[in-house]
Amino acid sequence: SRMQPMGASLMMLQHGIRAPMGLKVTASSFGALEKVLLSFERALKHVPQIMASTVVADRLMSKPYLDVEIKRNSLAALGLNASSVGRSIQMTLGRQIVTTVLLDRERRSVVIRYPRAWNNSIPSLLNIQIPTPQGGSVPLRQIASLKYVRGPSVIQTENNRWVAHVGFDRKAQFTQLEAV
Repeated sequence: SRMQPMGASLMMLQHGIRAPMGLKVTASSFGALEKVLLSFERALKHVPQIMASTVVADRLMSKPYLDVEIKRNSLAALGLNASSVGRSIQMTLGRQIVTTVLLDRERRSVVIRYPRAWNNSIPSLLNIQIPTPQGGSVPLRQIASLKYVRGPSVIQTENNRWVAHVGFDRKAQFTQLEAV
């Protein structure tokens, strides 16, 4: 059976894994680690002492990342640099603290955020205007390309090796020792 959220959190604090039992897998490369994790997951589902429904390997490459590839030749022609373009993209995607004000005895950050409609898709992001040193602006599409790529959801290392886990639980009629 699945663990309740509180039980899973307690298990994580005690053992570093959200399952009653588990394997810690290490590898020297991220790709190798993912392959080994998935092969352990497949194999453990066929072990008679283990509940197949509880076998879950960490999913390493499951988070979407927005990849920004800056066209450096275009930047140079417009007198721009990569860091200024990066700041503009950061402000559009998230927020940027521009100053701090004092209200009574409390410091508050002044934050600039763009409307959600300006950053909810790649086409709208490509239309954001990047200021140039000459006082004008250019659309991002003129100086960069954007695409979504799969990337790591959680990264853990130990002794300079990548680390991930395969969690599982035993069937009720078996002891932990019999399951291992």
